[in-house]
Amino acid sequence: EQRRSGEVRDVLEQASVERRALEEECARLSSTLSETRISVQQTQSDSLARAEEADQQHQAALAELQSKAEQNVADTREKLARAVKKGKALEKERTELAERVRALEAAKEAAGLNAATAAEEESEHAAAVRDLQ
Repeated sequence: EQRRSGEVRDVLEQASVERRALEEECARLSSTLSETRISVQQTQSDSLARAEEADQQHQAALAELQSKAEQNVADTREKLARAVKKGKALEKERTELAERVRALEAAKEAAGLNAATAAEEESEHAAAVRDLQ
């Protein structure tokens, strides 16, 4: 019976040692699980913060591009308005020059007729002077 009692004690002691080892392993695993949960939460938080920052940068870049595009449109409209105004001024100047050319051609033609008339009158005058002599 003592031998049996010793064996039971040995078995209980061995079970107690194994139980302590399992409790320590459970505590270690529980700690590791807690650390892993904290790490996962931190990673999610960091990822969310990075995503929000990237989104803000993206929104800022889009706003800047839109502003530049709007400024380009305004600049282009202004240049177009100046070009149209300049085109109208050039067309008016061209019309005025064409009118001046027509007037000069008419004056030239009239001067040519006047020169021909003057030459004819001079010829007639010269003939009349000869007739008088």
